[in-house]
Amino acid sequence: LKRQAAAGIRNIGPQAQKALPTLRATLQDPDPELRGFAALALGGLGKTAEPALPDLVTMLLNTKEQRENRAEAAAAIGSLGTGAG
Repeated sequence: LKRQAAAGIRNIGPQAQKALPTLRATLQDPDPELRGFAALALGGLGKTAEPALPDLVTMLLNTKEQRENRAEAAAAIGSLGTGAG
């Protein structure tokens, strides 16, 4: 259910900014798949996800993180300058 919620948030876009604190916390979840979905969702928030930049950079630079999650973090970072993901 959490995975589906994260994907749904990405589709909603910047209007889902109230989910930002939860998504940031989810980047630390023990479930690697859930961390990846959180990064994906943050990418959909566009500029409103800027407070998550340090978290996303940490994920991106963590060589122990799954490659797919690091790619999602990079994509989310790239979307921070836009209105939507």
